[in-house]
Amino acid sequence: MKLSKTLAFAALIAWSGWMGAEAKETKDVFLFPFAKPASAQVSEEFNLENEVQNALYARLKSIKGVNVERFRASHPSMQRAVMENRLRRDRMQPPFNVKEADGNWLCVKIAREAGMEYALAGSIEEYTFNAADQQVVLTVSLDLIQVSDGQILFTSAETGRARSRDETPNQNLLAVNAISDVVKKLGDGLEQRLAPASDTEQKAPEKKSRNNAGIFVGAAFLILLSARLASQNR
Repeated sequence: MKLSKTLAFAALIAWSGWMGAEAKETKDVFLFPFAKPASAQVSEEFNLENEVQNALYARLKSIKGVNVERFRASHPSMQRAVMENRLRRDRMQPPFNVKEADGNWLCVKIAREAGMEYALAGSIEEYTFNAADQQVVLTVSLDLIQVSDGQILFTSAETGRARSRDETPNQNLLAVNAISDVVKKLGDGLEQRLAPASDTEQKAPEKKSRNNAGIFVGAAFLILLSARLASQNR
């Protein structure tokens, strides 16, 4: 009976190790609001910063193995950090990819409080609507920073464009199309950094699958063996 309990416990440890290995594959990204230039010619009912962040959020969500969360100043972890003087309330606004007086990235300090692995922050560098050309031009820059050491893993600046042939173009619709254009370019770069598809890494899932299968079969065998021993001891 004692042996069967030991085997069952070993099986449980093997199963837990397998599940833990699976969980560690996820990369946690903290997405911050983007700063907008004062010169941006945006209609009052169109929130350019939110639209850019929402589009980038959706693109990150589509990347396999990436868990993305959006920064919220009202989150309990942020409020607690402010109350305990680890963060300043007046710094809870873009731009976030700037360094503080102590040399640390602002977005990294905040993302660390949220327990995230990566911080993604940036700025809307340019937004123009040319009525004569019926065109919107949008430029966005961003940095992907590792929270553990403040290292910049990926930095990029891309420009998106959208043009209309209508006599009275809808500026908001053009803005949405320009956002889609620029986010596709930025998202492709982020995906290559967060989920690279090199030959080596394409083979890794197959090897990992074999390893996981071995752990699973071993755990199942131990469970069955312990059950058989238990029945024999009755």
